[in-house]
Amino acid sequence: MRCKLSTVVLAAFLFSATTAARAIDATLYADTAETAIKLAKRGKAKELDKLEAEVKALLRLGIEGCLEYAEENPTDAKMMHLVVLNSARIPKLPKEQIDAEWNRAGYLKSHGIDVDKYNIRATQLSLYFSVVRPAAALAAIASFRRNQDGAALEKATEVLIDAAKRVASIK
Repeated sequence: MRCKLSTVVLAAFLFSATTAARAIDATLYADTAETAIKLAKRGKAKELDKLEAEVKALLRLGIEGCLEYAEENPTDAKMMHLVVLNSARIPKLPKEQIDAEWNRAGYLKSHGIDVDKYNIRATQLSLYFSVVRPAAALAAIASFRRNQDGAALEKATEVLIDAAKRVASIK
């Protein structure tokens, strides 16, 4: 019986590790993030449309990852669905509201999700930020378009680097 139980536990672990890795195309995400980061660092106004397109591609990849993960992990579905449902709204929010509601997970907490139970490198948080960070980058790009403030593109670069690192950590 002990041998059978350990086999079941091992199979469950391998399945869950494969599930998390499949939830998002980490290679495509990394490649797209690399292109977006280079464009943001260059900060050329004529490249803003291309930068925005790359960031929107990251957002789509993050959304796909969250939805797939939610389907395979029903206990985390509410968290994944909340970020996906708000992914179009986040870029329209002021920076302070993005920080409060999404970077510090205030929105999730207000909907009864205990994000503090997750390890900082948890797959759930990495997928969450695979959507939140590109959405925040879109807000920064919009701010740059309005104000031509280089700090906005620095912020976009910062959040895109963080998103890429988080997705790369998914096993």
